[in-house]
Amino acid sequence: MPAAVLELEFIEKEIDLLITRINAAQAEALSLRIAAAYIAGSRSITSTIYSSDKQKLSDLQERAIKRLSAEHFGYIHEFNNTMGEQLKDKARELLQQEKGYKDIADYTRQVLDGSENVVINHVGQTRKIIQIGKDGKLRQVEKTITRPYITNTKAYADMLARTATHTAWEEGRAAQYQKMGFKMWRFAGPIDSRSRPDHAAVVGNVYEYGTPESDLAQQLLHEPNCRHRQIVFFNDPDLDTPQEFYDKQKQKAGLRYDDDSGWVFGDLGDAPKTYPGGVPKPGTDRESLETIIHGHEDKIRNRKTEKGIVFDGDGNVVFEKSGTKNRIVYTDEEVKSFKGRVFTHNHPRSTSFSDADIRTACMTGLKEVRVAGAKRSYVMTMADDSDFNQGLWDDTMKQAVKYHNEEVKGEFLSKIAAGDMTVEEAEFTHWHTIWSRIARDIARVEYTMIEEV
Repeated sequence: MPAAVLELEFIEKEIDLLITRINAAQAEALSLRIAAAYIAGSRSITSTIYSSDKQKLSDLQERAIKRLSAEHFGYIHEFNNTMGEQLKDKARELLQQEKGYKDIADYTRQVLDGSENVVINHVGQTRKIIQIGKDGKLRQVEKTITRPYITNTKAYADMLARTATHTAWEEGRAAQYQKMGFKMWRFAGPIDSRSRPDHAAVVGNVYEYGTPESDLAQQLLHEPNCRHRQIVFFNDPDLDTPQEFYDKQKQKAGLRYDDDSGWVFGDLGDAPKTYPGGVPKPGTDRESLETIIHGHEDKIRNRKTEKGIVFDGDGNVVFEKSGTKNRIVYTDEEVKSFKGRVFTHNHPRSTSFSDADIRTACMTGLKEVRVAGAKRSYVMTMADDSDFNQGLWDDTMKQAVKYHNEEVKGEFLSKIAAGDMTVEEAEFTHWHTIWSRIARDIARVEYTMIEEV
């Protein structure tokens, strides 16, 4: 057998071994993440892998976690196996060009570190999707795939981890809501430029657990990068958010049904879209504005002391100011410029908002408040695109912060005592956990965490 053939066989075996190891490591990490998210979503803290008495999971929890894990392991294996075949094809190509191991190793590193794309080509095959009709009814249909899926290892890993966590959390919430005796739930969450129009179309809709329509709506929450969630529907006007609230959000966003394309967001000529700090001048869309702000955040996220920046609706810097390791002090005159604008600042420890951050956002009437950290960034806005206001803090947020702060402290102290969490981990995730729960409970608040890669 020619030496080149033997060499290729050896390289292919090494690639297969590499993919097997990656699959095993990622599957283990993802299973722990799914289990933690499912339990956190159901709040069944006393019988989890984190509990001090190490009680076993319930049969319901075990079955749900195994099912979710199997579903997402399939995605892991498909991506990694495709990556492996791409590495083999490239190795074959390089050997034909009389290149050596170094070139193959360099390409492999580029794929693994995300600087080289991976192509998953299922063009011509069909997949099942959830389709939302003009009447808001959901149905499952088959759609032919028309283009390959191109991504990289970092982007795919980030998407899958975020989606798996969100999916497990929502499944846990559904199980807990039903256990508590609730029969109805409402599809809630943002209606903005980052939302899928078809997801936005069902925001505010109410479903009954166990029905086919509810099952399909739950599947929407499992779709990649979904930011929507379920909240309890009490069927009580004193407890439920009025339907008019959701209808106004859709109207503001220009959501409409197109006979050819389905649900779409209208352009600025159809309905006024709002952006942080007001409607930007022509050519400055939300994506461009986000890019401008994120560019400034990249310059401050690794600072050892805090620095704050205020932006207007066009992405112009209104003013910026430096502070100490833990705070920035503003004058009354400076605070007046916050109204209706975007404020970002860095946290040297990459932690989420403090209660003082959100209190300040409410008291000054910010449009959007952000934190840039070396590891994570955080964004909080109002779901209806209104400004933060003092009433929100006094009537809702203040009490919610107090409740969830005590709740999270108790949970984390138990985990630390059991050796399942370090003090550093608790300090790093404390406020993120609080704001995640507050955003889940208060439909008007939109909170996002972004992993910085």
